[in-house]
Amino acid sequence: MKPVDLIFGNTYSKYMARDEDIPLIRCAFPIYDRVGHQYFPLVGYKGAMRMIERILNALLDRQDRDAPEEKFELTM
Repeated sequence: MKPVDLIFGNTYSKYMARDEDIPLIRCAFPIYDRVGHQYFPLVGYKGAMRMIERILNALLDRQDRDAPEEKFELTM
C-alpha cells in the first residue's frame, strides 16, 4: 500500500492530518479554522487554478520541511 501525499477535506480532517503527518487541503464544508475561505472560488477556471496553487504550495511546504539542511537553500 502506497503512502498518502495529501488529504482533501474540511476542518474536521485536520485531526487525521496531524496524527498521520499528512498535508491537508481544506476544500469542503465546513471550514471553521480559516479566514476568508468563502471569498475564493472553488469551481470553474479560477477555482481550478486556486486548487492547483493550494496543492502545489502544500507539497512545496512539505518538501521544505523534510529537506536536510544542505538541501534547504534559496537559489536565484
